Amino acid sequence: MKVADPSALFSNKQTGIPEVDLWIAAVNPHRLAFPPAVLSPDHTGSGY
Repeated sequence: MKVADPSALFSNKQTGIPEVDLWIAAVNPHRLAFPPAVLSPDHTGSGY
């Protein structure tokens, strides 16, 4: 069993779950940081 070093994961901004890390790298290849947001078709107000 291979155990990941938590400090290395946090410094690389990874989760330690290979499938999740690959998906994040695919949808955000430049590691752009944005505040979390929830999109809803019911909400018409201006947000981020």
